[in-house]
Amino acid sequence: MKKNFSYDLFLKTLFDNKLKASDFIEMSKIPQATVYAWKNVKNIKNPVYIAAIERILHVKYEDLCVPSDETVDGKTNVKRLDKIHYEPQEYDHEKEWPIVGKTHGGPWVETIEVSEYPGDAEERVQAPEGVKDPNGFALQVEGDSMAPEFPDGCKICVSPNTQPAPGQYAVVIAKTRMGNRESCFKQILYTENSKTLTLRSLNPKYQDIVIPKSDIIRILPVVASEVVTRRSYV
Repeated sequence: MKKNFSYDLFLKTLFDNKLKASDFIEMSKIPQATVYAWKNVKNIKNPVYIAAIERILHVKYEDLCVPSDETVDGKTNVKRLDKIHYEPQEYDHEKEWPIVGKTHGGPWVETIEVSEYPGDAEERVQAPEGVKDPNGFALQVEGDSMAPEFPDGCKICVSPNTQPAPGQYAVVIAKTRMGNRESCFKQILYTENSKTLTLRSLNPKYQDIVIPKSDIIRILPVVASEVVTRRSYV
């Protein structure tokens, strides 16, 4: 019988081991966004991630999988959860967006395993006013390449269902020279007929990055940021 990975059982196993998701992320060195994105996958395919789960949680990966007819959109059947006495944390996405990872304004970094959000997270930010996006999420900025508008440590709200426009701030997911799926946070500059996309840092000490449009996988517009006061870009 076909089985699917159960994010709820993963969380319950963390709980049984007296661990939080942040503890697992620190111990495994798996990107935070990837771990939270597991809520929306049917199976984890990366053998390094599977080995980390088994090593840290002292279980076999198969123990975190349930028959496909017992899951709906990655969630384990409610009756089964009652039997293991675990209730996943709920939140109102219209009021809060989960902080699912970090983003760099400078170097390319390994990006999220899937692009469907939201997952859940231990930290959240206020949902952007006037933006209705069921897949919206937040990221924490690392580095100073997008300062002073986006200083190191600030949070940005990303709306996958918002149409990007030239000059907008965005997280750009691309196929890099090494063939990896990676991302960075920049201001995007382009024209309709151009075959390239210019990625600009706001800090003048960083040079523009010019990338072929054919290498772009996805552009995720930034619709708000949270430093000390909230700023809106819609």
